[in-house]
Amino acid sequence: MRADSGVTPPDIRLETVGGEVIYRQVKLATRLAADPTLGGRLPAIEAECAARGARHEMWLDTDIRRQPRLSNARRLRATVAVLAAENLHAIHTTITRLPFPSNLGAAAEALGGRPVHVNIVLGLVAVGEFAMDLERPLDDDTVLMRGRNAK
Repeated sequence: MRADSGVTPPDIRLETVGGEVIYRQVKLATRLAADPTLGGRLPAIEAECAARGARHEMWLDTDIRRQPRLSNARRLRATVAVLAAENLHAIHTTITRLPFPSNLGAAAEALGGRPVHVNIVLGLVAVGEFAMDLERPLDDDTVLMRGRNAK
């Protein structure tokens, strides 16, 4: 969205695997509670999103900080560093042999079963090769699905 339309653009534009577009606006819970219409701008923001064929959502700072999602997301972000370019072909070849859905423990075991292999699998989640529910604590039984970038 453009500011010249008179509507402040939401913070995040999401596009689902199914093609749905969602504009998500992040607000402090205390600020939204004090001004739920965003100074009267909320109807215009929602109308602009709808005109673009999208949905508008409000995401509170308390949603972003919810555990274990926040700690899981931080862990995923840190694991990307273990994805060395020279290893990606071997990793991909090994992982594509997994039946899906699978789980974190089985995927790590397929790579060799060491703690670094768990981080490799989590790194692959971070880059979209796999998907998992970040709302649950991560352990060997965490369900692993093919991600948006899986071939």
